[in-house]
Amino acid sequence: MHHCVSTYAAKCIGDNASIWVLRRTALGKIERLLTIELDPQAPGGAGARFRQPSPLV
Repeated sequence: MHHCVSTYAAKCIGDNASIWVLRRTALGKIERLLTIELDPQAPGGAGARFRQPSPLV
């Protein structure tokens, strides 16, 4: 997805955040859609190349 979540490592290790990836499988192909940071103090997410995620149809 052309971004690095390694900058969140210390937060994840300290149980202050977790990183999740949303994927869709269709016709045998896996498509990465969204990276999600779950953080109780600053929730957020980034689409590919830090764009806002596009709505699923």
